[in-house]
Amino acid sequence: MKLSLFIFLAAAVLGPELCLATLHNITVKGELLCDNATVSNVKVELREHDTFDPDDTINAVHTDSSGRFEIFGEEDERKLTTFYLRIFHKCDATHPKVCTRATEYDVPEKKLDSVYDMGSISLNLQDNKELGRRYDRDSEECD
Repeated sequence: MKLSLFIFLAAAVLGPELCLATLHNITVKGELLCDNATVSNVKVELREHDTFDPDDTINAVHTDSSGRFEIFGEEDERKLTTFYLRIFHKCDATHPKVCTRATEYDVPEKKLDSVYDMGSISLNLQDNKELGRRYDRDSEECD
């Protein structure tokens, strides 16, 4: 009896919350450049901001031989989904202890449920979110 009452109360409280969730998707494409040349085999992650728990990695791809990428993802959230890209690259990673930089680019909310073409992205620029975390050349993240 107690279990039945618990299930009923949980459904009554959580049911409306679960019904309010909305599925949002995004396709992001672009071309990555370093020193005005395309860069291949660069890891691109599509991530989703979460307020109370760690951000989710929705999908990951690598750029092709022409430096191009296209990545798709979708997320079912009760709040507005906020996507961003995290790009792991070696452009301007010249310090002896640094082998990979990680840079983040926000996806505009108005691009939800559509295709966002970022065009050509210069990885030389550091005006986006440059993560403080850098990987030591001796770590497994380095080639």
